Amino acid sequence: LSPIPPVAEDVRAHWRAEAERLGATVLHSVLAVRDPETAAHLVPTDTQRIVRALEVLESSGRSLSDWQSQPGVPVIEPERAIRLVIDIPRDELYERADARFEQMVARGGLDEAAALATLSLDPALPAMRALGIAPLMACATGEMSRLDAIEQSKTGTRQYIKRQQTWLTKHMIAWKRIFTQEKESNIEEIIAFIQS
Repeated sequence: LSPIPPVAEDVRAHWRAEAERLGATVLHSVLAVRDPETAAHLVPTDTQRIVRALEVLESSGRSLSDWQSQPGVPVIEPERAIRLVIDIPRDELYERADARFEQMVARGGLDEAAALATLSLDPALPAMRALGIAPLMACATGEMSRLDAIEQSKTGTRQYIKRQQTWLTKHMIAWKRIFTQEKESNIEEIIAFIQS
């Protein structure tokens, strides 16, 4: 990760309040004036990234693009790491995610969403952006049917899985891939790779 310094709490609070007051598109315009390079790489509706860029700029006096251009120090030295990607077929991941979501709903997920809805929390909070929260809250408040909320949540999870797999393919191209279709040999293959 790039060595970006921490953001002061008052700066963070200011830009989050501005995001709520003005919206992402207006903040993107502000960022475009103050840091055109970073703004050019961000979608004008991506509130979280726009706010982050403004926070970093104000806290450090340097643009997020500038910080990100500096190589970070790895947590684990690359020569001491064994790089593996466990590659599970997308259809299998979708099935597992769907089953897990059904299980979460059966174990009280709708009740949790209803309780969250009563708290009037800031939608920018990470907990409020968790997959499935918005549709389940909409269901809890009567704005969406249970079936539609579950289906929309599952769709969002599948889209997230696809983005993760695309990211892995793009950024971990040189990593050793272990394919789960060959279930019997997985453990032996991983152990052999680690020991080599």
